[in-house]
Amino acid sequence: MDAGGHGLEALRISPFSIFPLRLFIVRQALVIKLRWNKTGTSPAV
Repeated sequence: MDAGGHGLEALRISPFSIFPLRLFIVRQALVIKLRWNKTGTSPAV
């Protein structure tokens, strides 16, 4: 089972999930940015 797909299903069912999802995306972006600054190379996506 695809966890990402399941997450999208849950988001589609409950609009309230948008808020924690946005916080999660922002946190992930910050982590990737910090990691990119440390290594000096583009992160593997």
